[in-house]
Amino acid sequence: MNMKHSVAGMMLLALLTGCASFPEHPVSHQAATPEARDQVVEIALAQLGQPYVYGGSNPGGFDCSGLVHYAYRRAGLEVPRTTSQQYRQAQRIARRNLQPGDLVFFRLRGSVSHVGLYLGDGEMIHAPSTGNDVRIEPIDERFWSNRFAGGARLLPAGHASSNGGGGSNWSSW
Repeated sequence: MNMKHSVAGMMLLALLTGCASFPEHPVSHQAATPEARDQVVEIALAQLGQPYVYGGSNPGGFDCSGLVHYAYRRAGLEVPRTTSQQYRQAQRIARRNLQPGDLVFFRLRGSVSHVGLYLGDGEMIHAPSTGNDVRIEPIDERFWSNRFAGGARLLPAGHASSNGGGGSNWSSW
């Protein structure tokens, strides 16, 4: 195989794997105070304008799940690193129950492969794709609303027994 085919194959693999793949880490069950949720959002907002970098999870560049991981970690809360891990381990909630700091998942290329951090008022912050920077977008925007897979919570809202009305199943719009 020549170098040209090898590079093309690596690029295709990167596109098909979603945000990144790293070892799985469990969700932390530390206290979920409103202050912790606000801190996660503030940390994410401070990353506005940072470049998208596949596999990135620091201010030098982020992929979608790397931004979520970074914001939670900086707030002192351990969460999974990749979109698929976050999707599997987060508690599903109804869209109407989304709160700032919750996750919003999207199906790209047929599977859940993109995550954003919900800010409130129908907006998310996310690292969209190569060539783009971390930015805020409405989740009701046509592109995202057509691909919405569900909302989820890594931090319980207010108290651990709350399931946000979504139970263990993904809730529809």
